[in-house]
Amino acid sequence: MSLLFLLLLAPRIVFAQNDSTAPKLGDVSDGNRSVPVHLIDLYDADTMLVRPGDQPMLPFSTKVTCGKCHNYAKVSAGWHFNAADSNVSHGRRGHPWILVDQKTGTQLPLSSRDWAGTFKPEQVGLDPWNFAQTFGRHLPGGGWGEQSKRDSPELFWRRAISGEFEINCLSCHDVEAGHDQAEYANQMRRQNFRWAAAATSGFASVRGAAKDVPDNYDIYSGLPLNDPKLTSPSITYDLSRFNAQGKVLFDIKRRIPNERCYYCHSTRIAHTERWEAEEDIHLTSGMLCVDCHRNG
Repeated sequence: MSLLFLLLLAPRIVFAQNDSTAPKLGDVSDGNRSVPVHLIDLYDADTMLVRPGDQPMLPFSTKVTCGKCHNYAKVSAGWHFNAADSNVSHGRRGHPWILVDQKTGTQLPLSSRDWAGTFKPEQVGLDPWNFAQTFGRHLPGGGWGEQSKRDSPELFWRRAISGEFEINCLSCHDVEAGHDQAEYANQMRRQNFRWAAAATSGFASVRGAAKDVPDNYDIYSGLPLNDPKLTSPSITYDLSRFNAQGKVLFDIKRRIPNERCYYCHSTRIAHTERWEAEEDIHLTSGMLCVDCHRNG
């Protein structure tokens, strides 16, 4: 009887494993309210384990690493990442991206959503690749950053080097003191899409720029460039962060602290001092941004 039950259950198990919408271990609560310990393996974009001593050393992929326990497809449908999808509801009108041309003094409001008064990125000649480079400093990845299928043919090899601009889970959920979101902007300027998330973490540093290497460069070779003034992308990990099993501890919070929101969503009026602006009454009372604003 038990064997028959397993035979009947097997197709359902296989279906669940292949179902991109099926919840994973980290998506379902077991009722325990303690904070899960994120002592986990690192995986690169090719789904290979990242281990101390690897040659060449590759950046960990948030899509693969975090995707082991969390449904990446479901996360991709979140408000921060679904703007490039024309099939989703466009919601109430919000703040558009502003494309500025200093020479002509032009400012154009851009949005992929059907908001009145805005232009589509493609209307002003911005394909996904250029959009990610232009606004990637304030993007948490995903969305336009993962639209390589819309790339022009001449970008094929360039994308193979830079990699996909994956959702950076650390942008919001990493509360480690060493997290440096400003480094994200540096990586965008260098076209280091696949290295960007790791570069912001508190246990890795990235040198070099994908934009400086030729289209036929092999990132797996680790070879130096012919021009000594240029450096190919490479990553160095703090090896002390790997335990005996090769796992790394992340300081992750589900309820995103306000400081993580501030990097992209705070500003000030020009020619005023910081102390001249009043603090938000909700935040001073102890609320979090995510208590009212949907995230993900």
